[in-house]
Amino acid sequence: MLALRVLGEDFEIIDAGRISEKLAHGQIFPDYEWLFYESVGSTNDVARQRLQVNGGPKVIIVCARQQTNGRGRGINRWVSNRPNNIYLSFGFPMKTDSLACFPLVLAGKIAHRFRGAFAVDLTVKTPNDLLLNGKKVGGILLEVPAEIPGWILGVGINLFSDPGLQEQCAQPVGAIDLVRRLQPDAVILELCTLVAELDGKMEKKFFPKI
Repeated sequence: MLALRVLGEDFEIIDAGRISEKLAHGQIFPDYEWLFYESVGSTNDVARQRLQVNGGPKVIIVCARQQTNGRGRGINRWVSNRPNNIYLSFGFPMKTDSLACFPLVLAGKIAHRFRGAFAVDLTVKTPNDLLLNGKKVGGILLEVPAEIPGWILGVGINLFSDPGLQEQCAQPVGAIDLVRRLQPDAVILELCTLVAELDGKMEKKFFPKI
């Protein structure tokens, strides 16, 4: 697990350069493109656009400090207004037949890793929601657009509270900092590691413990 910084004014700020340096070691994804934005409509949309012009084996990793038009499953929206929450997408350049269970498996792995690495007791609501004390704090979105040679995985997690968020959401919502403050760099790198591990095992059957 990435060592956390000393608590201070920059503790909640994503340090894109620091994440890039860690990824550059090549121990998570051997071939990737890291893109960071101060603000985007949807990180999944950026990943889709990059896959359309990528033309190679690179995994696209898109992160933003703020997301203004996030999506959920179906017609649902992913609403999260707070800067430096987790707005993270992965674009994979190859089609595969092993995707159906990926969001649920990843949700289970994230919950397990949060319990072990961060001492945060997340649970999973099928098929793709992450809950803390019965309130939604995160979600996973899988997209397989017909027009691109690949697939996209989006992960959103509320690390930090937003007092006005509940008014915009139909279901109870929460944030990780209600029980523990986590540094976003550490969480982003843990998520990259989990996604890379699962992508490498996609041809095997998954039996997640949730």
